[in-house]
Amino acid sequence: MRMKKRAVWGVILWLVISLTPALCGDIVHDDDDAPKKPGCDNKFVL
Repeated sequence: MRMKKRAVWGVILWLVISLTPALCGDIVHDDDDAPKKPGCDNKFVL
């Protein structure tokens, strides 16, 4: 029973660690080469 409990906690820990990168925000790059438009700050969002 103790080994089964450790295995379950191990899987839960693995899931938490593997899903962490999905919690990141947007990646924003300034696009200085694009033509400027009035009112547009030329942000490229991934």
